Amino acid sequence: MSELKPCPFCGGLDISIEEKGYWGGMQQHVTHYELKHWCPKVGVKSSRAIIFEGLTSEEAQDKWNKRRSL
Repeated sequence: MSELKPCPFCGGLDISIEEKGYWGGMQQHVTHYELKHWCPKVGVKSSRAIIFEGLTSEEAQDKWNKRRSL
């Protein structure tokens, strides 16, 4: 995994990457990768999920790192 930038909202680095797809009878078929981070609830602000998807794990990571900063 390449170096990921911290979350622009909470500064967190607890980021997961999951293979997404479907079961094709005899095997799992991966269709894309999902990079997900949950910001914790702070005060009255609710928690939020930030999700980026890509056809490869590297593409999802690149999208996370190239997002607009606040």
